[in-house]
Amino acid sequence: MPAKSDFSGVKTLLAIDNPIIRKGVWNLLQQDGFREFTMAATHIQLHEAISKEEFDLIVMVSDMGTMPISRSLLELRMGRFVSHPFPIVIVFAISGEHQDLLKQINYGPDSMLVIPVVPTDFLTRVRSFAQTRKPFVVTFAYIGPDRRKQGRDAAASAPALETPNPLKSLSSGQSRESLRRDVMAAVAALNRLKIKGNVEQIRWLGDSIRKARSADAESVGAEILTLINGYGAVADDIRLRTKDWTTSKFEPLLGAITETLESTLSPSAKIDKLSDIGDQVIREIERSVP
Repeated sequence: MPAKSDFSGVKTLLAIDNPIIRKGVWNLLQQDGFREFTMAATHIQLHEAISKEEFDLIVMVSDMGTMPISRSLLELRMGRFVSHPFPIVIVFAISGEHQDLLKQINYGPDSMLVIPVVPTDFLTRVRSFAQTRKPFVVTFAYIGPDRRKQGRDAAASAPALETPNPLKSLSSGQSRESLRRDVMAAVAALNRLKIKGNVEQIRWLGDSIRKARSADAESVGAEILTLINGYGAVADDIRLRTKDWTTSKFEPLLGAITETLESTLSPSAKIDKLSDIGDQVIREIERSVP
């Protein structure tokens, strides 16, 4: 018989505005041995918490009042907060509509439950994550559990990343220092995959702009302007992934992208210049990122 999991060292964030639901979840987890809790009853409190501290388990609602908060999960998975991208995240969905659930899934939760949540279902999910979790898929717009079906052609298009499982590690006796080393190694691997993913994003932007220009040769429409600004998102992402590198040849190129986007050049001139810089960024990625 397997030993009972020890959750006493797991850092848990409860981002739930309804005090009755929040207290109920707290009670359930307390009964299962969880001891370290941070509470967030507003969107601001959620941001403050993940901006200051790392968590192992996050239980959050999809919306606080009229404000959807799950986009914060997308930013967390992208590595834009102090908290690392790999906590186990369980979302309580306010709406059970298929399109609403699909939108929430695209933010990268490990699991979703529709309110009203059955307590035994919730605890079963939590305990299951103390045994295993899905690897993550890494794309330009998504970092989160791999929900692709086996055998799909798309499986080869986006790499999967074996991620740390804080719930399993800590509940089975791994030290937090050891878990931290695993997390940092996974963050470095994720950053490499994200940087490499920007190669395809740059190529996609160039191809999409060429197609849009050929369809609208007389002017530069809103679609093309949106695509031009996509180079800025690429620059921001590479900056994020390389901010801790001691030496990098990316910054002059990324600076050139920003300068071009902010310049008074015509849209056509910006396209030509960004295309050239994009080619240089691709060459640098292929040269310097293993």
